[in-house]
Parts: sequence; C-alpha cells; structure tokens
Amino acid sequence: MAKKVLSIEIGLRRIKLCEMDYKVAKPKVYKAVMFDTPNGSVEDGFIRDPQTLGAAIRRVISENAIKTKDVVFVVNSTKIASREAVIPFVKDSLIQGIVESGAQDYFPVNVAEYTFSYKVLERVKDGQDKGIKLLLLAAPDQIVQSYYAFAKSLGLNVESMDYVGNSSFQIMKREISSGYNVVVQINDENTMISIIKGMDLLLQRTVTYGMSTVYDAVLRNPIFGAKSESEAEIELEKNEILYSALDTSEYDSVSALQLDPAQKQVMLDRVRGREEVTDSLSYHVNNVVRVIDYFLSKNPGRTISKVYITGIGAKVRGMGHLFSHELDLPAERLDKLHSVNFTKDVYLSGMAQVEFISVLGAAIEPVGFKSKDNLRSAERKSNVQGALYIFVGCIAISVLLVGAGALKYQTAKSKNSDLESQIQSLSYVQQVYDDYKTADMRYNQMLEFDKTTGTVNEALNDLLTELEQTLPKNMTVKELSSTDASALAASGTTDGSGNNYGIGSVTLRIDSKTYVSAAQMLLNFQGIDHIQSPVIGSMTAEVNTDTGKAESWRYYVTFVFNSNEPVPEEEAAEEAAE
Repeated sequence: MAKKVLSIEIGLRRIKLCEMDYKVAKPKVYKAVMFDTPNGSVEDGFIRDPQTLGAAIRRVISENAIKTKDVVFVVNSTKIASREAVIPFVKDSLIQGIVESGAQDYFPVNVAEYTFSYKVLERVKDGQDKGIKLLLLAAPDQIVQSYYAFAKSLGLNVESMDYVGNSSFQIMKREISSGYNVVVQINDENTMISIIKGMDLLLQRTVTYGMSTVYDAVLRNPIFGAKSESEAEIELEKNEILYSALDTSEYDSVSALQLDPAQKQVMLDRVRGREEVTDSLSYHVNNVVRVIDYFLSKNPGRTISKVYITGIGAKVRGMGHLFSHELDLPAERLDKLHSVNFTKDVYLSGMAQVEFISVLGAAIEPVGFKSKDNLRSAERKSNVQGALYIFVGCIAISVLLVGAGALKYQTAKSKNSDLESQIQSLSYVQQVYDDYKTADMRYNQMLEFDKTTGTVNEALNDLLTELEQTLPKNMTVKELSSTDASALAASGTTDGSGNNYGIGSVTLRIDSKTYVSAAQMLLNFQGIDHIQSPVIGSMTAEVNTDTGKAESWRYYVTFVFNSNEPVPEEEAAEEAAE
C-alpha cells in the first residue's frame, strides 16, 4: 500500500490541502479541501503569523478527520530564483554536489543564506548543449526554515518541499498531448509560462502579474456589481465579460442604437468595463508571446501545437478564445484531470480539480528543498554512528596491517617516487596559471575602461525598439523630444551616485483611445532597461462635440533616459549565450 502524505499549498488568498498517495505515478486522492488564508498570515511565501495560520489548518484537519502526519509543502514565492544550466553527463547521485559547488556562479546571492535544489529538464546527447540540462532553484533559508518550524508546531513531519513550477509540471506533462505545447498557469499574484514536450520541461518563465490585476479592473467598474475579489472571481466565471480580442470595441455600435438614454448609458458603461477588463490581460498575453518567440528563436524549425490555460485564470469565461486569437494558436482551458484518481469521498468538479494542480503534482515528484538544520542534525547523528563503526573496524584492520606493513611500505615508497617525478614534469602548469591571471586582470581593466566610453546614443535604438514592443496597442507616439546629458549636467542633474554621464531626458506625446492605458503604459515601462522615473506631465481628452464623450486621450510623458542602467542578470546570461 502506498504511503500517504498531506500536500499543502499556502497561497496569499487560499490554502489547498490534499491527503493522497506519495510518489505514485497515478496517485489516489482521499481528501481535498480549499479554504481562505487568514489575512496577513502569509506574504510572498513567508509564514508571518504561524499561530493564526496553524489554527486554521488544525481546524480543517480535525473537521475532515485526517490522521496523516507526513506533509509536503508547495511554495509559491518571488524570492525563489531559478536558472537553467547544462552540466556534463554524471551519475544522478553527483548532481546535487555539482549544483551546490557551482551555486555562486549561477546565483548572485550569499549562498550561505540559501538552500539549493534542481530538476532535470532534459538529457541532451548531441549538439552544442550536450549534457544534462537542469532547472536550478535557490530558496532563502528563512522560507525553508519557516515551513519546517511551522510543521513542527502542527505536530507534522516534513517529508519534502516543492516549488510550484515543478509541481505544476508533474501534472501537466501527464495531461497534455504530444508535440511542443505551452502551458499558461494564471495564479492570483503571478503567471507561470512553461513549454513542454512529452515528459520534458524545455522552458519555464514566471511574470509578476496574475488574476489580481483582472479582479482590480472588475472592481473599478461598478456596472459589474462586484464588491470584493471573491465576487469579481464569480462574476468572471459566470458571465461573458472578456472580449475575444484585445482591440475589440462595441462602443460605436452601441452609441448608434436608438434607445432610452438611461438604458444606452448602462450599455455603454458595460462596454467600457469589458474593454478595461480585457485590456488588463494584455500584459499576460504579451509575455506569453515573448516567451514563445524566444523559444522558437533558440529552436528553429520547431512549432507550437497548442496552448493550455490552467490555474485560477482558467475559470474565466472566454479566456481560451482570447489567447487563441491573440497568439494565433489553438488554445483551450484544462477543465479536468485524468492523471489522478479521486476517491468517491472527494467531490470536485472538473474545474475545481484543476485548481489543485500544484498540490497534486508536489506529492508525485517534489523537487525537495531540505532544511539545513535538519541536514546538520542528521549529519551529526550519522557521524557518531560512523565513528563507532570506524573505531571497531580500525581495531580489526590494524591486526592485518601489522603483518602486511613492510610490503605496503615498499610499494608506497615506489609510488611516492613516481608521483614526485610526475609533479616535476608538470611544474610548467604554474607558469601557465600565472600568465592566465595576468591576462585576466588586463582584460577586466580594459572592460572597465570601455564602460567609461559609452554614450546615451548607443542605447537610443534599443529604447525605441523597447517602446514599440511594450506600449499598449491602442497608443500612438506622435512626438519625441529629448534633452541631452550635457544640458542636464549644466543643471546639476546626476544619476544619484554623483555621476552625470549617460543621462538624458525624453518627452513623448502619445495619443490613446482609452484613459486606462496610461496605467498599463507605466507598468510596462518598468521592464525597460533605460527608463527611470517616468511621469505623466499632463493628460487631456479629445471630446466629441456631438456626443459630449471623450473619444481619445493625449498624454505627455517624461522620463530619464539612462544608458548605464545595469542589464538584468537573466537577460545578460541569455545575451552571453547567444
């Protein structure tokens, strides 16, 4: 009989808990419960209020008569960093040691404060990336320790800890069809984009926008009648709010209808609301497009078969149609799971099953973050036992060594002479190493010198390209003006560290069909390397004199253009690989 565990995901809004088989290809689920997370008890994966949170989980465990004491936690946090790396072909037992020894090269963090793990993505036998392709994960020790301490306070034993990206993949690779497929898991606070082929995870990215931005758009429009995120979620699930395309508008056709003014105003308010809610998903769609484009550029000749929508976002009516239109790919919501067995005591609809994807996958094959305190305790216990065994063994072996000592001495003496000869023959290596260090120092000096020769103009084309890609579709840039670095230097403007090189000021005049796109524009600017401190100086409406309604908006946006802003590490690594 398979071992049972409790698999628990503590999210910002909900806690999902399952009692199920552990490490079974097609596990049985005996209990499945979802309930609200106490306010303020969790923040970005950290357990902030273990007492309140523990009371809520104890109550649910008691109400459902759950006796299982082993637990697997699923962690969803922006503090968990991930990187892809390729290592040579080695035994699986050696991979963890390679990951930990090279952690400083992969993650720019204090490795003493992080716990590292990995997931094998693919074993590449041919080509430039020959070796074992890994997804490396780094979790802050504070998060890992908080979960171990929390489990102890509940009287539970931590069997393993998993990352939401891996746990979702464990289910999805068993659910989707063959070929290259994209899985878009839209959660409350983020969206995870994965590209899967068969049983291999080829690429995975996480963006910091989830359903919360969509809920906010619903709540900003009183026409939908929602007063809370829970009511907004229900409204999106039951009613057709989303348009099938981001640039769809029914405003003109509704305005032309011959209706009672009050009735027409209600219809116009609903049209505006639907436009704003649909537009709130533009960032999600654009990031999926970028991930797909990046994958196809790295893998020419491959094509995407289908897009699957999962997570809480899969419950939104029309979500599949929107992604299918914008991506020009067949897209569908995953509405039922076939890779797990729900017992007759578990009453979950198809869509409700999908909400438990992360919890179910964590019990199948968790990535396994380990508490360093527990590892040290186990190591001390192992060392004590090992020392005792070694002491007894040494007494027995010493008897044999006395008789064979003379023979081994002569053998060792001969071997030592051979080793000294080898050392002498390899003495030139020291000179090679010294030459390398000298060349490396000069190379770094030249790099530093090169940095001082850069100008703003070198990055201007990149800025224009980024603006074309990130500005909302309904915006048009009419004018662009700038103030160069010398003018700013004359006025005493610096970059905050006393330097004034590489800084300019840019002003854009932009026309837009909707006023809400200004907020989206500022959000998108956060992802552009060379933009700092964007400010909307003024905003005016172009009003139709016949209808009295605003038909377009004009913005004047000013920002600091800094060509010396550091490139994010992930992008730098990708550029270096190219």
